[in-house]
Amino acid sequence: MHKEYKRQWRAVKDLRDVYIRFNQAEFWYAQYQVQRYSALLEKWLEYLHAFNFEQFNVDITKAMLKCNKLSQELTPGLVQKKTDIRFCRCGMKAMFIVDGVVGPLYFVTGNKMRFDSVIDLLDFLFF
Repeated sequence: MHKEYKRQWRAVKDLRDVYIRFNQAEFWYAQYQVQRYSALLEKWLEYLHAFNFEQFNVDITKAMLKCNKLSQELTPGLVQKKTDIRFCRCGMKAMFIVDGVVGPLYFVTGNKMRFDSVIDLLDFLFF
């Protein structure tokens, strides 16, 4: 069991860090009675939004690197070097390489998609 724990340490550590930060936000909410003060509530919600977006970026980057091991489409080393990637067309267009040349972005299509429309995907991600 210890060997498996050591093998999965990075995932365990990342999950632990997220758990600690979330518990810290929950503690602040209770300790400072955030719900009573609109200025505090605004800052607390801003922290949670930033935390959420930061975790979203981490999860997307990990998923991209995992997929890239199977199909080498990302520019070598770019994802590891750039930690401030914006996950939009402008931010990602230089990340893809086809036959040594940076190519255009493409859309994933098919009958095995989880979401039927862009609106469904946005609802899943942000609501």
